[in-house]
Amino acid sequence: MGLSIANASQHLRLMRASGLLASRRDGKQVLYRLSDPAVVNLLSALGRLGERNQAEVRATMAGYFHDRDAMEPVPRAALS
Repeated sequence: MGLSIANASQHLRLMRASGLLASRRDGKQVLYRLSDPAVVNLLSALGRLGERNQAEVRATMAGYFHDRDAMEPVPRAALS
């Protein structure tokens, strides 16, 4: 998505603080998951709104949902 590790880490922490994500530690890594299945509906609704308003958002959403299998875990030390 073009984010730096520090920026992605900050976003993950904010999403966890807002209740959208839950996390657990696995050694030096912090693994994140959606805190509730309803978060998917929220993200879907935001995506649909964005798609109606901006072509850039459409491309980002398509890339995220189609390319997430290629994502690799990032060690916690790399997020600091």
